[in-house]
Amino acid sequence: MNKDALYILALSKIYGIRRKGVARILDYIKSEGAYMEADICNLLFNLTDKLLRNKRRVKKEEVINAFYFAESILDQSINKGISVVTKYDSDYPALFNDLGESAPLLFYYKGDLKAVTQYPTVAIIGTRNVSPQGNTIGRKYSDQIVDSGFVTVSGLAVGCDTIAHQSSVSKGRPTVAVLPSGLDNIYPYQNIDLAEEILECGGLLLSEYHIGVRPSRAQFFERNRLQVGLSYGTIIIETATKGGTMNTASHTMNSDRLLACLLPNDIDTGFEGNQLLVNKEEALGISNEEELNKILDLLKYRYEKGNAHHLDLDRTIYKQASLF
Repeated sequence: MNKDALYILALSKIYGIRRKGVARILDYIKSEGAYMEADICNLLFNLTDKLLRNKRRVKKEEVINAFYFAESILDQSINKGISVVTKYDSDYPALFNDLGESAPLLFYYKGDLKAVTQYPTVAIIGTRNVSPQGNTIGRKYSDQIVDSGFVTVSGLAVGCDTIAHQSSVSKGRPTVAVLPSGLDNIYPYQNIDLAEEILECGGLLLSEYHIGVRPSRAQFFERNRLQVGLSYGTIIIETATKGGTMNTASHTMNSDRLLACLLPNDIDTGFEGNQLLVNKEEALGISNEEELNKILDLLKYRYEKGNAHHLDLDRTIYKQASLF
Protein backbone atom coordinates (compact mmCIF):
# COMPACT_ATOMS: atom_id res chain seq x y z
CA MET A 1 0.00 0.00 0.00
CA ASN A 2 1.14 3.53 -0.80
CA LYS A 3 2.12 4.91 2.64
CA ASP A 4 2.00 8.54 1.49
CA ALA A 5 -1.53 8.03 0.19
CA LEU A 6 -2.50 6.41 3.50
CA TYR A 7 -1.24 9.39 5.50
CA ILE A 8 -2.75 11.99 3.17
CA LEU A 9 -6.19 10.37 3.08
CA ALA A 10 -6.26 9.70 6.84
CA LEU A 11 -5.14 13.21 7.77
CA SER A 12 -7.70 14.75 5.44
CA LYS A 13 -10.45 12.91 7.33
CA ILE A 14 -9.57 14.49 10.67
CA TYR A 15 -11.74 17.52 11.35
CA GLY A 16 -9.84 20.79 11.16
CA ILE A 17 -6.98 19.54 9.02
CA ARG A 18 -7.15 21.00 5.52
CA ARG A 19 -4.96 20.56 2.44
CA LYS A 20 -2.19 22.88 3.66
CA GLY A 21 -2.19 21.26 7.08
CA VAL A 22 -1.98 17.76 5.61
CA ALA A 23 1.02 18.79 3.50
CA ARG A 24 2.76 20.44 6.46
CA ILE A 25 2.31 17.43 8.72
CA LEU A 26 3.49 14.93 6.12
CA ASP A 27 6.49 17.07 5.20
CA TYR A 28 7.37 17.28 8.89
CA ILE A 29 7.13 13.51 9.35
CA LYS A 30 9.37 12.93 6.35
CA SER A 31 11.93 15.53 7.40
CA GLU A 32 12.17 14.05 10.89
CA GLY A 33 12.84 10.57 9.51
CA ALA A 34 9.96 9.25 11.57
CA TYR A 35 7.84 8.36 8.58
CA MET A 36 8.15 4.59 8.67
CA GLU A 37 9.15 3.90 12.27
CA ALA A 38 7.00 6.12 14.43
CA ASP A 39 3.78 4.93 15.96
CA ILE A 40 1.13 6.52 13.75
CA CYS A 41 -1.41 7.39 16.40
CA ASN A 42 0.94 8.87 19.00
CA LEU A 43 2.92 10.81 16.42
CA LEU A 44 -0.09 12.46 14.81
CA PHE A 45 -1.74 13.06 18.15
CA ASN A 46 1.22 15.26 19.10
CA LEU A 47 1.91 16.81 15.69
CA THR A 48 -1.55 18.11 14.91
CA ASP A 49 -1.41 20.51 17.86
CA LYS A 50 2.12 21.62 16.99
CA LEU A 51 1.70 22.27 13.29
CA LEU A 52 -1.87 23.51 13.03
CA ARG A 53 -3.56 26.55 14.49
CA ASN A 54 -6.35 24.35 15.69
CA LYS A 55 -7.80 25.14 19.11
CA ARG A 56 -9.62 21.81 19.18
CA ARG A 57 -7.42 19.04 20.57
CA VAL A 58 -7.42 16.02 18.29
CA LYS A 59 -8.41 12.81 20.03
CA LYS A 60 -6.38 9.65 19.56
CA GLU A 61 -9.59 7.78 18.69
CA GLU A 62 -10.14 10.16 15.78
CA VAL A 63 -6.67 9.42 14.44
CA ILE A 64 -7.15 5.67 14.77
CA ASN A 65 -10.54 5.76 13.01
CA ALA A 66 -9.17 7.98 10.22
CA PHE A 67 -6.40 5.50 9.47
CA TYR A 68 -8.76 2.53 9.55
CA PHE A 69 -11.00 4.37 7.10
CA ALA A 70 -8.13 5.35 4.80
CA GLU A 71 -6.72 1.83 4.73
CA SER A 72 -10.14 0.43 3.86
CA ILE A 73 -10.66 2.96 1.05
CA LEU A 74 -7.26 2.25 -0.50
CA ASP A 75 -7.79 -1.52 -0.31
CA GLN A 76 -11.20 -1.20 -1.96
CA SER A 77 -9.75 1.06 -4.63
CA ILE A 78 -7.13 -1.54 -5.53
CA ASN A 79 -9.85 -4.18 -5.78
CA LYS A 80 -11.78 -1.94 -8.17
CA GLY A 81 -8.76 -1.38 -10.42
CA ILE A 82 -8.27 2.20 -9.23
CA SER A 83 -4.72 3.45 -8.72
CA VAL A 84 -3.58 6.30 -6.49
CA VAL A 85 -0.73 8.79 -6.98
CA THR A 86 0.57 11.32 -4.47
CA LYS A 87 2.63 14.46 -4.95
CA TYR A 88 5.62 12.50 -3.62
CA ASP A 89 5.47 9.84 -6.36
CA SER A 90 7.68 9.85 -9.44
CA ASP A 91 4.68 9.51 -11.77
CA TYR A 92 2.94 12.60 -10.38
CA PRO A 93 2.27 14.84 -13.43
CA ALA A 94 4.75 17.71 -13.47
CA LEU A 95 2.07 20.07 -14.81
CA PHE A 96 0.23 19.84 -11.49
CA ASN A 97 3.15 21.49 -9.73
CA ASP A 98 2.27 24.76 -11.46
CA LEU A 99 -0.88 24.91 -9.32
CA GLY A 100 1.21 25.63 -6.24
CA GLU A 101 -0.59 25.13 -2.95
CA SER A 102 -3.81 24.17 -4.76
CA ALA A 103 -2.15 21.19 -6.46
CA PRO A 104 -3.76 17.91 -5.40
CA LEU A 105 -1.87 16.03 -2.70
CA LEU A 106 -3.18 12.83 -4.21
CA PHE A 107 -5.49 11.67 -6.96
CA TYR A 108 -7.09 8.45 -8.11
CA TYR A 109 -7.14 7.20 -11.65
CA LYS A 110 -8.14 4.44 -14.04
CA GLY A 111 -6.49 4.05 -17.42
CA ASP A 112 -3.11 5.12 -18.74
CA LEU A 113 -1.33 7.96 -16.95
CA LYS A 114 0.84 8.46 -20.05
CA ALA A 115 -2.08 10.37 -21.53
CA VAL A 116 -1.01 13.38 -19.42
CA THR A 117 2.75 12.84 -19.33
CA GLN A 118 3.74 11.94 -22.88
CA TYR A 119 1.51 14.08 -25.08
CA PRO A 120 0.65 17.76 -25.44
CA THR A 121 -2.65 18.36 -23.65
CA VAL A 122 -5.36 20.97 -24.05
CA ALA A 123 -8.53 21.46 -22.02
CA ILE A 124 -11.69 21.76 -24.12
CA ILE A 125 -14.66 22.95 -22.10
CA GLY A 126 -17.99 24.70 -22.35
CA THR A 127 -21.65 24.74 -21.51
CA ARG A 128 -23.78 21.65 -20.96
CA ASN A 129 -26.57 23.34 -22.94
CA VAL A 130 -24.66 23.64 -26.17
CA SER A 131 -26.43 25.31 -29.10
CA PRO A 132 -26.70 23.67 -32.54
CA GLN A 133 -24.05 26.09 -33.80
CA GLY A 134 -21.79 25.33 -30.84
CA ASN A 135 -22.22 21.63 -31.42
CA THR A 136 -21.26 21.92 -35.09
CA ILE A 137 -18.18 24.10 -34.72
CA GLY A 138 -17.21 22.39 -31.47
CA ARG A 139 -16.98 19.02 -33.19
CA LYS A 140 -15.18 20.51 -36.18
CA TYR A 141 -12.46 22.20 -34.13
CA SER A 142 -12.18 19.39 -31.59
CA ASP A 143 -11.50 17.00 -34.46
CA GLN A 144 -8.82 19.37 -35.73
CA ILE A 145 -7.21 19.50 -32.28
CA VAL A 146 -7.13 15.71 -32.00
CA ASP A 147 -5.76 15.37 -35.54
CA SER A 148 -2.97 17.76 -34.53
CA GLY A 149 -1.74 15.25 -31.95
CA PHE A 150 -3.25 16.69 -28.78
CA VAL A 151 -4.82 14.80 -25.90
CA THR A 152 -8.05 16.52 -24.91
CA VAL A 153 -8.85 17.16 -21.24
CA SER A 154 -12.40 17.78 -20.08
CA GLY A 155 -14.95 16.90 -17.40
CA LEU A 156 -17.18 14.18 -18.94
CA ALA A 157 -20.25 16.41 -18.61
CA VAL A 158 -22.93 16.44 -21.27
CA GLY A 159 -22.61 19.12 -23.93
CA CYS A 160 -19.20 20.55 -24.77
CA ASP A 161 -17.25 18.09 -22.58
CA THR A 162 -18.84 15.18 -24.40
CA ILE A 163 -17.95 16.73 -27.76
CA ALA A 164 -14.29 16.94 -26.74
CA HIS A 165 -14.09 13.35 -25.49
CA GLN A 166 -16.01 11.94 -28.45
CA SER A 167 -13.68 13.62 -30.93
CA SER A 168 -10.81 11.68 -29.37
CA VAL A 169 -12.42 8.26 -28.93
CA SER A 170 -13.96 8.37 -32.41
CA LYS A 171 -10.39 8.43 -33.73
CA GLY A 172 -9.10 5.88 -31.24
CA ARG A 173 -7.06 8.55 -29.45
CA PRO A 174 -6.65 9.04 -25.69
CA THR A 175 -8.58 11.69 -23.80
CA VAL A 176 -8.68 12.64 -20.13
CA ALA A 177 -11.85 13.00 -18.06
CA VAL A 178 -11.54 14.75 -14.68
CA LEU A 179 -14.47 13.80 -12.46
CA PRO A 180 -16.14 15.61 -9.52
CA SER A 181 -16.80 12.31 -7.76
CA GLY A 182 -15.20 9.01 -6.86
CA LEU A 183 -14.33 6.80 -9.82
CA ASP A 184 -16.97 4.29 -8.75
CA ASN A 185 -19.60 6.99 -9.28
CA ILE A 186 -19.27 7.97 -12.92
CA TYR A 187 -21.13 11.22 -13.46
CA PRO A 188 -23.26 11.89 -15.39
CA TYR A 189 -24.78 8.43 -15.79
CA GLN A 190 -25.50 9.23 -19.46
CA ASN A 191 -21.76 9.07 -20.10
CA ILE A 192 -20.95 5.77 -18.39
CA ASP A 193 -20.45 4.14 -21.80
CA LEU A 194 -18.29 7.05 -22.93
CA ALA A 195 -16.12 6.58 -19.84
CA GLU A 196 -15.55 2.96 -20.85
CA GLU A 197 -14.66 4.03 -24.38
CA ILE A 198 -12.11 6.47 -22.95
CA LEU A 199 -10.38 3.61 -21.15
CA GLU A 200 -10.50 1.38 -24.23
CA CYS A 201 -8.72 4.09 -26.23
CA GLY A 202 -5.83 4.40 -23.79
CA GLY A 203 -7.32 7.42 -22.04
CA LEU A 204 -7.62 8.37 -18.40
CA LEU A 205 -10.33 8.85 -15.78
CA LEU A 206 -9.01 10.97 -12.91
CA SER A 207 -10.38 12.35 -9.65
CA GLU A 208 -9.08 13.66 -6.35
CA TYR A 209 -12.13 12.13 -4.62
CA HIS A 210 -12.03 8.61 -3.23
CA ILE A 211 -14.54 5.87 -3.96
CA GLY A 212 -17.96 6.42 -2.45
CA VAL A 213 -17.89 10.19 -2.92
CA ARG A 214 -20.80 11.50 -4.96
CA PRO A 215 -20.66 14.77 -6.92
CA SER A 216 -21.54 18.08 -5.27
CA ARG A 217 -21.64 21.66 -6.47
CA ALA A 218 -18.44 22.56 -4.64
CA GLN A 219 -16.62 19.59 -6.13
CA PHE A 220 -17.52 20.65 -9.67
CA PHE A 221 -15.73 23.94 -9.06
CA GLU A 222 -12.82 22.23 -7.31
CA ARG A 223 -12.16 19.89 -10.21
CA ASN A 224 -12.01 22.78 -12.66
CA ARG A 225 -8.53 23.68 -11.46
CA LEU A 226 -7.35 20.13 -12.20
CA GLN A 227 -8.49 20.35 -15.81
CA VAL A 228 -6.45 23.52 -16.12
CA GLY A 229 -3.51 22.03 -14.27
CA LEU A 230 -3.27 19.05 -16.63
CA SER A 231 -3.32 21.21 -19.77
CA TYR A 232 -1.03 23.59 -21.62
CA GLY A 233 -3.99 25.78 -22.46
CA THR A 234 -7.79 25.96 -22.39
CA ILE A 235 -10.16 26.31 -25.35
CA ILE A 236 -13.80 27.18 -24.74
CA ILE A 237 -16.37 25.94 -27.23
CA GLU A 238 -19.34 27.92 -25.94
CA THR A 239 -20.31 29.56 -22.66
CA ALA A 240 -22.58 32.10 -21.07
CA THR A 241 -21.16 34.85 -18.86
CA LYS A 242 -21.59 32.88 -15.64
CA GLY A 243 -21.09 29.29 -14.56
CA GLY A 244 -18.51 26.56 -14.33
CA THR A 245 -16.84 27.34 -17.64
CA MET A 246 -16.10 30.91 -16.58
CA ASN A 247 -14.71 29.55 -13.32
CA THR A 248 -12.34 27.33 -15.32
CA ALA A 249 -11.40 30.34 -17.45
CA SER A 250 -10.43 32.18 -14.26
CA HIS A 251 -8.28 29.24 -13.15
CA THR A 252 -6.63 29.28 -16.58
CA MET A 253 -5.73 32.96 -16.30
CA ASN A 254 -4.61 32.62 -12.67
CA SER A 255 -2.35 29.73 -13.68
CA ASP A 256 -0.88 31.83 -16.49
CA ARG A 257 -2.08 29.38 -19.12
CA LEU A 258 -3.22 30.31 -22.61
CA LEU A 259 -6.98 30.85 -22.91
CA ALA A 260 -8.87 30.86 -26.21
CA CYS A 261 -12.53 30.87 -27.25
CA LEU A 262 -14.31 29.77 -30.38
CA LEU A 263 -15.86 32.88 -31.88
CA PRO A 264 -17.75 32.25 -35.13
CA ASN A 265 -18.24 35.24 -37.39
CA ASP A 266 -21.98 34.62 -37.71
CA ILE A 267 -22.91 34.09 -34.05
CA ASP A 268 -26.48 33.06 -33.31
CA THR A 269 -26.88 32.87 -29.54
CA GLY A 270 -25.04 31.23 -26.64
CA PHE A 271 -21.55 32.66 -27.04
CA GLU A 272 -21.91 35.63 -24.69
CA GLY A 273 -19.13 34.41 -22.38
CA ASN A 274 -16.80 33.80 -25.32
CA GLN A 275 -17.37 37.34 -26.58
CA LEU A 276 -16.87 38.83 -23.12
CA LEU A 277 -13.50 37.11 -22.59
CA VAL A 278 -12.23 38.09 -26.03
CA ASN A 279 -13.48 41.68 -25.76
CA LYS A 280 -11.69 42.03 -22.41
CA GLU A 281 -8.53 40.67 -24.08
CA GLU A 282 -8.42 37.84 -21.56
CA ALA A 283 -8.73 35.22 -24.30
CA LEU A 284 -7.82 34.81 -27.95
CA GLY A 285 -10.65 34.39 -30.41
CA ILE A 286 -10.78 31.48 -32.85
CA SER A 287 -12.87 32.11 -35.95
CA ASN A 288 -11.26 29.76 -38.45
CA GLU A 289 -8.95 26.77 -38.83
CA GLU A 290 -5.88 28.92 -39.48
CA GLU A 291 -6.28 30.77 -36.18
CA LEU A 292 -6.70 27.50 -34.33
CA ASN A 293 -3.57 26.06 -35.95
CA LYS A 294 -1.52 29.05 -34.80
CA ILE A 295 -2.70 28.58 -31.24
CA LEU A 296 -1.98 24.86 -31.36
CA ASP A 297 1.52 25.63 -32.64
CA LEU A 298 2.06 27.84 -29.60
CA LEU A 299 0.82 25.13 -27.24
CA LYS A 300 3.10 22.59 -28.92
CA TYR A 301 6.00 24.99 -28.43
CA ARG A 302 5.24 25.14 -24.72
CA TYR A 303 4.99 21.36 -24.55
CA GLU A 304 8.35 20.94 -26.26
CA LYS A 305 9.89 23.46 -23.84
CA GLY A 306 8.24 21.73 -20.89
CA ASN A 307 6.57 24.93 -19.74
CA ALA A 308 2.83 25.58 -19.62
CA HIS A 309 3.21 29.18 -18.46
CA HIS A 310 3.15 32.21 -20.71
CA LEU A 311 6.62 32.60 -22.18
CA ASP A 312 8.24 35.89 -23.15
CA LEU A 313 7.92 34.78 -26.73
CA ASP A 314 4.14 34.42 -26.51
CA ARG A 315 3.18 38.04 -27.13
CA THR A 316 5.51 38.20 -30.13
CA ILE A 317 3.93 35.09 -31.56
CA TYR A 318 0.46 36.51 -30.98
CA LYS A 319 1.34 39.65 -32.91
CA GLN A 320 2.92 37.73 -35.75
CA ALA A 321 -0.17 35.55 -35.93
CA SER A 322 -2.42 38.63 -35.89
CA LEU A 323 -4.28 37.07 -32.98
CA PHE A 324 -3.53 39.53 -30.18
